[in-house]
Amino acid sequence: MSFGEAIFQTLVYALAIIIPLWALIAGGRAERIAAIIFVVATIASKTVEELSLAKHAGVIFLGIDGAMAVGFLVLALLYRHLWISLMMLTMAGFFSIHAFYEMTSRDLDPSFALASNLATTVLLASLAIGTWTARGRRDEAD
Repeated sequence: MSFGEAIFQTLVYALAIIIPLWALIAGGRAERIAAIIFVVATIASKTVEELSLAKHAGVIFLGIDGAMAVGFLVLALLYRHLWISLMMLTMAGFFSIHAFYEMTSRDLDPSFALASNLATTVLLASLAIGTWTARGRRDEAD
């Protein structure tokens, strides 16, 4: 891993902690639920990685991605916020990419890593936007 990649990865990990935490503290109900979905899926993914379930890891990761997409779909239908719709569409797209790699038995290559990092970045940016707008809505109500 190059120095630039290490910095980017560290930044993504830091944001993956800070943004959901901010959503849990400052967000409304939709933002809190979205943050919980993101955190639970992240913990589940890291647990699968650590348990080294190599034989079934791809299918388990696919299930986690699918569960995230469905969770964001339900949130999008309930709350009708554009930022949740963006999260749902991002996970649906990433689920498709992940399914392609799994079904064709391709090794995870740099293209997959790029798609994964982009999906994570979009999810975190969407959650941050949602939290920011919820804060604005709450300030207007006061």
